Parts: sequence; C-alpha cells; structure tokens
Amino acid sequence: MNEQGNMKMTRQLRILDEVKRYTREQIKDGVPFGVQANEIAESLTLERSNVSKELNQLYRAGLVIKLQGKPTLYVHRDIVCQRYPDCFIPVTISRGQTIKDYIHTEQLPNDILPQPQTELETMIGANGSMKQAIRQARAAVSYPPRGLHTLLIGSVGVGKIKFARSMYCYAAAKGKIRPDAEFVTFNCQDYAASPQYLLSQIFGYVKGAMPGSEKGRRGLIESAAGGMLYLDGVDKLPPKAQDMLITLIEKNIFSRLGEASVTRQGDLMIVAATTQRPDSPVISKFIRSVPVRIVLPDIDARGSAEVMEHLFRFFDKEAETIGVAIKIHKDILTCLTAVKHAGNIGEMKSTVKIITSQAYLEFSAENKPSRVMEITYQHLPAGITQSLSGQEAAVAEIVELFSDSRQEYVVFTPGVRTPFFAATPKESKPIVDTFTDKAIRSDVTFEMDDVGSYISHCVSRLRAGGDAQIDALKEMVPEEVYNTLFRTLSGFAEYRCMIQNPSLLYGFLLHVFNIIKRVENQLEIRYRPGADIKITNPKEYAAAQTIRYRLHEAVGIMLPEQELGFIAMYLYLATKWSESSRVALLAVFHGAHVAEAMAEYVNAVCKCSRVSWINFTSQMSYEMLLQDVVQRAKELDQGAGVLLLTDMEPLSALHKHVMSVTGIKAETLCGVSMPVMLAMAYRSMKAGYTIRALLSEVIVPAEISVREESPSHEAGTPFMNRIINEILIKSLTFLNPAKAAHALLGSLDLILSGLQLPYSDEIAIKFIFHCSHMLERVIRAAPLEYVRLKRFVNENSELMLLLEKSLAYPSEIFGIIIPASEFAYIAEIFLPFLKKE
Repeated sequence: MNEQGNMKMTRQLRILDEVKRYTREQIKDGVPFGVQANEIAESLTLERSNVSKELNQLYRAGLVIKLQGKPTLYVHRDIVCQRYPDCFIPVTISRGQTIKDYIHTEQLPNDILPQPQTELETMIGANGSMKQAIRQARAAVSYPPRGLHTLLIGSVGVGKIKFARSMYCYAAAKGKIRPDAEFVTFNCQDYAASPQYLLSQIFGYVKGAMPGSEKGRRGLIESAAGGMLYLDGVDKLPPKAQDMLITLIEKNIFSRLGEASVTRQGDLMIVAATTQRPDSPVISKFIRSVPVRIVLPDIDARGSAEVMEHLFRFFDKEAETIGVAIKIHKDILTCLTAVKHAGNIGEMKSTVKIITSQAYLEFSAENKPSRVMEITYQHLPAGITQSLSGQEAAVAEIVELFSDSRQEYVVFTPGVRTPFFAATPKESKPIVDTFTDKAIRSDVTFEMDDVGSYISHCVSRLRAGGDAQIDALKEMVPEEVYNTLFRTLSGFAEYRCMIQNPSLLYGFLLHVFNIIKRVENQLEIRYRPGADIKITNPKEYAAAQTIRYRLHEAVGIMLPEQELGFIAMYLYLATKWSESSRVALLAVFHGAHVAEAMAEYVNAVCKCSRVSWINFTSQMSYEMLLQDVVQRAKELDQGAGVLLLTDMEPLSALHKHVMSVTGIKAETLCGVSMPVMLAMAYRSMKAGYTIRALLSEVIVPAEISVREESPSHEAGTPFMNRIINEILIKSLTFLNPAKAAHALLGSLDLILSGLQLPYSDEIAIKFIFHCSHMLERVIRAAPLEYVRLKRFVNENSELMLLLEKSLAYPSEIFGIIIPASEFAYIAEIFLPFLKKE
C-alpha cells in the first residue's frame, strides 16, 4: 500500500511539475491560458484518465487553477499568484472567462510592460541610492569612441565587479562595443607579490622578456580589444604599473614588456576598482588621471527598502537552486534587514546561503511531501538576533515597508521572481509648479488672508504627494539655503513646529528660494499687505529679519524689505495652522507600565513626543481612569482631536465619553500593537490629517477595529465573546479562537454585502463555527471531500467566486490555501438564505 501511495504521489508531482512548466512558458509571452489533460498525458506518456484524476486532486488541494469549458484547462496557481500579486484570481474560472479577465491593465506584471533593456538600468537602487552612479556609468560607456575609463570606489562586497559587468552589458546592448568584444577581469591583488609577473599579465611581453619565455605573449589589454578590461584592486599595482596604466589612459598607447621601440594603440575601456578612499595617497596619482570616478555606497547606507530587495533576490536564487519554495515570516525578514552588514552585499549573500542550507538540512531530513520549506529563527546565525540592539530606527523603517501589505509571510517560488512590495512605490505626481517661479510671478500680490490660503494650499499639495513630493523638493533647494533656514528656525522654540512638519518646512523653503532666484534675476516683486505687520506681529517680524540677515551671510543675497512682511505672516499662520491641525495621540493600556513603555519607545524611535500615555493599573478605578482620560484629552487637543490607542476592552469606547463630556473630536483604536503605534506616530507628525484620514492610511490587522456605533455582531461585543468563549474555545484544538473569529467576521461582512443579505446571529454562528474548524482541517492537510464538486461549482460559480475572494485574508494570515471542496460546504450555509430572499 505504501508503494502505491508513493507511486501516486510521484505521478501527481510529475503532473504538477508539468503544469508548472507549461505555465512558466506561457507567462513569458503574456497571461497564461492553461494546458489540457491530454497534452500532459502525451508529454508524460500517461493515461489521460489518470492525468485527469490527478489534476482534479490538485485542483481540490488548491494547487492549480481550473478554467472550465471544453476542453478544461489548468494553470499552476502559485506562479500566477506570484506574478500578479495585486490581482485576485480564483481557483475556479467559469466557462467563457480567462485569467486575463481578472487582471486589470494597470496591474499587469512588470515584465509584460515596457521596461529598461539592461541590467544596469534595472539594478536595485536604480531610482534610489544608485541613481547617480548609474547616470555616471551610462555617460562613461556612451562617450565616443570607446567610452571613458572609469574608477569604481567602494568597500569590500558592495558589488563593484557586478556593476562593471552591468556597464559592459549596457555597452553591448546599446551598440557601443563590438558584438564579439569581451569582458576581461583581473585581480591585481592576486599577483601583488610579483610585480614583474603582474605587468606581463596586463601588458604582455616579447620573446626573452620573461625568464624562460621562448616566444612573446599578448596581455589582457590586447585580449580585451574592443571591449572592457576590469582591474580589481588597482591600488595594489606597483608604481611602475600605475605609471604604465596612466600612460594608456591619458595617451591611449602602451608597450609590451621588453619592447623598446614599439608603441601599441589601446582599443578598450578600462574599468578599475579600489577599496581605498579617494584621498588615499596610494592611488592619488592614478585618480587624477581617470576621467570618471564612481562611488558605490555601502549597503547599510542605501536604506532598508533596498536592503530587503537584495534579500528578496537572494532568496529567489536559493529557491531556484534547491527547487523548493521558501517561506519566511516578515519578522525574520525584518531581522535580516535591520542588522548591520559589515561585508556589504557579499556578506548578505553568504548569510542567505548559510540560513537556507540550515533550513534545507532540516527540511530534507523530515522526508515529508511538503512543497514549502519554512525558515525560522532557529536557522539564523546567533549574531543576527544579538546585533539588533540599537537598530530601533531601522526596524521602524521596515515596519513602514510592511504597513501596506497584510502578508504575514513571503513565499519565494522556484523559477518565479518574487515581487517586492516596496520596490515600486505608489506613483504620485510631484506638483512642484506650485512653488516654482512660474507660480510665484512678479505680478502676484498678497494680502494678509492670501498668505493663509497659500500655506494651506502648499501643505495640502505637499501632503497629497507624500514622501516622493518632499524628495523632489529637496533636490530643488540648495543645501546652504536649507541649512541656514533650518538652524535659524531651530533657534526659535515657537517655530520648531515647522521643522517637525515637512510640508510646512519645504513650502517655506521653496518660497524663500524662489524669492532669492527672482532677486538674482532682477525680477520685480510686489506685495500688498493688508496691515502693518511690523506693528501687529512684532515677534514674527523680528524673526523674519533674523532669517533675512542669516541668508545674506550664507548666500550673499539680501531679500527685499517687503518680503519681511510675507515671511512674518507665514511664520504666524503656519504656527497656528500646525497647532490646529495635528491629531493628538493618547495610549491607554492595562498594566502598571505598558502604555508608558510603548509610548516612550515610539517617541524615541520617531525622535518626537507624539504619544502621551495613561497606565490603567489594577489599583485604579474605572471612574478615575475616565477622569484622567478627559483631563489629558483637554490638555492634548490642538483642534484636530484626540486618537486613543488602547489594547482591549473595557477601553474600546473611551472616545464616546471624551466627546460627550468635552465635545472634543475623538476616536478609539483598539487592539493596538507596536507596529500600528509606530505607523500612527509617523503619520501624525504631518499636520493636516483628520482622525479619519489618519486611520484610513494605516492598514490595521483583523484583530484591531475602530470603535463606532456598531451592530451587535461586531468583534469584541458580548455576542461575539460568547461565540468565542462558549463555543470555539471548547471545540478548537490548536487554533487561536479569538484570532480566527475576528478574521472570519471580516469575511462574513464581505460575503453578506456581496449577497445583499442582512446580518443574523444564525448565519454568524454557523459561518464562524464551521469556518474555524475548516481552518484547522486545512492546516492539518485534512480537508473534506465534496461529492459531485464539479457540478456544484458549475451551478454556483458566482457564489464560489465571492467566497474565495472574501476568505482571502484568513487564508493569508493562517498561511493556507482553502480547497474548492471546503468552499462548497461554506456555500451551503448561505444557499438556504438566498432562496428565502
């Protein structure tokens, strides 16, 4: 019996691999359309009936997508879902439909849309830390007739040779070098102890020039003719070799060793590399001769997004190497991203290999038919978890990366490039023209009220653009202007709010910079102030005079006197605008020091004091807590309201008491974790957010719910607590009852909305009880079979599609694929109610 089971498993895996092969081939040319059972049967020389049977088993297990019709087609689900991560693609596609019907044009994968053609243009950091280096490299390669000789400067492991090879590929793709030209590499350090041999390798030699040489030999310069020569560790070259190389670079001539009267022309591009600093005396003479110098930054200076994207690529490679999907929790990816990487990219790559090998050793020893290998903390080197201390800011940045994704795990599938969710940030069109010369014209006049409108307009436009807008504006403002205004504003305690608010700060910086440009270009600036600001706002006017003199010292430009009135009003109104537009955050948690500890941690990471706290201890009565919350809300409110961050009941309705007693706008976010609090603190630093806008931009886990006037079935109510405590806790084996109920409740709301059915306790009990046990069954790999499944799916295709889509989130958080047979049983819960309607 075991032999038969093994044969069956082997046949099923062969068929699944064949579906995968077809899907990979089809997806290269566009959206996959599927493969028939008879095609697989012919390819694997199997009986069609057996293949059809196995395909249906794979379909029921959720491993393949079935496209119903004549003929029935199958597509590998993992590959399609990995390629189209932002699209919902059901496991069953009805007759007459294709996968393309579920993919929107704007959600097509990157490799189908027009992309840059070369590795140089698509490398990680091309739009970030590597942008300047890539621009320099493209310019160097493109320069006629054979490119400009280049020196790459960077620490060990930053990827200098890979960068050089990318330059070579770019040159080949753009037709800058001959098709047969080579990329020749040479490590100078390997031969540093033998200068004569090193010279002979690079420049070549004639007969008799080297001991025992009976004939001459060409060197690497001639071998790389028409192409590119990469010299690593050029600082290890002896002085004579450096001088000969400098002659080649400056005059494009060289001689082989032993040639007294022969001069040869150099027909190649040299890309040298060094780990020495540009001011190092070891290579000072060589650096002066090289036309292009490109500095490659250390990986730890490139930002968490780029570090994590490198990790994604390395794990993709390892999954391809071992032929097994790799599953990693986001917490582990956070650890691997946040730690320092002294050896840069090379060290990261080695670490990933070590981790994967440890996991694979354990995975292969288990001898289980699992398709996925999970990497856990046990597989990490000890130094990684120990070195996280002091990396709080990096961890907070990574939490922000994950804030737009509900994925608990990332799965790296062999042969499929895992999409990196932070690699392509949401597009925002920088609306810089609001602040440039064409917006601030010489014929514009400002009255006192106009300044307030101008500030509000600037801030709203900047905030709408997000961080991309701020980054675009940073490039426009000269560093000396930024530093001068930043230091000056920091000296005034009342104007530090402008420094804390990027929108206000850069709106002001751009305005001042535009005035400087207009003064330089001798363009007229006219204002019509509505009152004598010098008298009505003496404090702001004095600050404006200080800014004027500091700028004159820094850039040599004296702002016109009438500009002082505008700056004074900007300072005054910006302060008022900021004060009245920032939501206050108040953490209230059970325990003696819980709220305090969490708030202090968040404030330290964000380098601000955004979160206040109240510790709800066992010695404190609830009446005392309510009084403290009301008092603190009065102290904190600046006009935009107070957001209360709490852990659990009975603190979920504190905002109602605050609003009824004080009239202050308030809201409660219950079940708050550290990542959510960090996200709230970061976003609340930008003024202009309402409480609703603040909440809408933070993806909150299913366990967290915003407390408003709610129906009785909402999570956390007595009814739901009874379902959890009286039914689920007693019947579930290992699943967390509260987590399952909260996740399923969100799915139930989606289903009822899609079916236009009213809520009832009867539906809620049936659905949550059945689906909780269904989750346990699927986790144990023991789903229920359903008789006549194909017929049921055909008759209820729309309902099955709605269920699959609505239950996508529970599937994600529990890391499972719900098979079609289980969806059929769930559908039976709702069919009687649909018939009644």
